[in-house]
Amino acid sequence: MVRGALPLGANLRNHGINTTGTCPHCNEDETALHLFFLCPFEQQVWNRAPLRSLPDFSGTSSLHEAFEIMSTCLSLPPIGVASKLTSCILWGIWTTRNLLLFENRALPAKTAMDTAASNAREWSQAQPATDIVRQPLQIEPELPPIPTDALLCNSDAAWISDTRRAGLGWLFRKADNTTYSEGSRALELVSSPLMAEALAMREALLEAKRLSHLKVWFRTDSRELARAINSKSYPMELFVANSIAKSALHNSRLILY
Repeated sequence: MVRGALPLGANLRNHGINTTGTCPHCNEDETALHLFFLCPFEQQVWNRAPLRSLPDFSGTSSLHEAFEIMSTCLSLPPIGVASKLTSCILWGIWTTRNLLLFENRALPAKTAMDTAASNAREWSQAQPATDIVRQPLQIEPELPPIPTDALLCNSDAAWISDTRRAGLGWLFRKADNTTYSEGSRALELVSSPLMAEALAMREALLEAKRLSHLKVWFRTDSRELARAINSKSYPMELFVANSIAKSALHNSRLILY
């Protein structure tokens, strides 16, 4: 309607089609504003709408103004949703116009409105129930206390997509937060950021084995990596890193947290 796509008289003339282009109800110039809002017949239709207050389109000069008035309409029960009712009214006006124009069947305004209200009610009843499902409050699980004789190890990685290069880093701290050991490494041909994070943790595991420290608390800022490790269900790309780490830790007495 707003884009001028309906085959109304005024729109057809604008596209070079020779037609009188008059309203079939009152013989006035058939524009969208006239047909849907200003025609005396359509005003009779709107005046029968089950709305809390009837819209007055008499002073409107554009479709934008008419739609602004429609947006303030509130329908009466049992329909309840004005936007559905007004949409059905517009559709009813259009089908009533076509019946008169092409089949010479003139429907009274009351019939047009009754049909629109019935369609809106039927549409509302056909919609699935939308009960609000309250999501349970998710509380982050409390971390167990860190053993005083365990090292804390943070691992991290940076990945460049263009070159597929990755920078890996790891840091071991004591319980009193003093640095125990740290290291970094650059790798080529790393497939993804997740793989880079996994390789960083693998390097940290190998460093922990080299340090011969038996208790280490590993931490990562990669939630995806943590989920994969905790679920024991690894994405395909992590199988390589996982198998290498297991091989490196074979016969190791390292205790992981």
